[in-house]
Amino acid sequence: MTTEDDFHGALDANPDDWQTRLVFADWLDERGDARAAGYRALGALRLRPNE
Repeated sequence: MTTEDDFHGALDANPDDWQTRLVFADWLDERGDARAAGYRALGALRLRPNE
């Protein structure tokens, strides 16, 4: 995946895909996008929902 639209498409198709959400967070972080923290938090919640 190379564009934001690709990530959104993958997440829309499979909202429970926490791996893609975390990779997207890294991708955003590499670009200095502040939304990375939010996507990382959402991915972590899916990874460990009971913590």
